[in-house]
Amino acid sequence: EFYNWACNQSFISTSVDIGSGYQNSVSIRNVCNFTNVAAAMALYLPFNNKNDWFLPSLEELKILALFNKDVMNKALRFEHWSSTQANNSSAYVVNMENNEVNTLSKLNFKYAVQIRRY
Repeated sequence: EFYNWACNQSFISTSVDIGSGYQNSVSIRNVCNFTNVAAAMALYLPFNNKNDWFLPSLEELKILALFNKDVMNKALRFEHWSSTQANNSSAYVVNMENNEVNTLSKLNFKYAVQIRRY
């Protein structure tokens, strides 16, 4: 499904680093407190009876995109939100087919993929 990133014009301290996606998702949820945004979806929607999912950080999503290209035969397509904010009004997306990184308005609707805590 498509989701917008989160509340617009709000600075949320997020990181690009591997291992930061879960905390990024929690920070987004705590500041925005909306249920129909990418980070909240990732945190709240259980999958396969597991509830330890989150929206990946920029670097985590880039690794998933490489795995998607090399191993999964491009099963994931299009741009997906990361949990990393670029500035008050935009956040990072990764094209899952070519690993290209862009910034988009937080108000855009894009795909979001959940990953599990590790």
